[in-house]
Amino acid sequence: DRTGVGMRNEWTKVDGISYHSFTAGLNYKPIANVVIRPEYRYNYSPAADNQAAGGRNPLGIPVNESILGIDAILTY
Repeated sequence: DRTGVGMRNEWTKVDGISYHSFTAGLNYKPIANVVIRPEYRYNYSPAADNQAAGGRNPLGIPVNESILGIDAILTY
């Protein structure tokens, strides 16, 4: 009752180049009004396979890179 799983896939196409982001995470509710959400995100672009390491999309977001994150939501 306190744990759930969330996933999403995002796709963006800018100037003919596709960018993908896949995120998976847990939703943990230790008490009634708090949700803690750790997540794993992977940014990918097939076009970036030919770029030097550290490539970024037009918004400045790194591609072909993994990111770990966490947030908490307090409702009142």
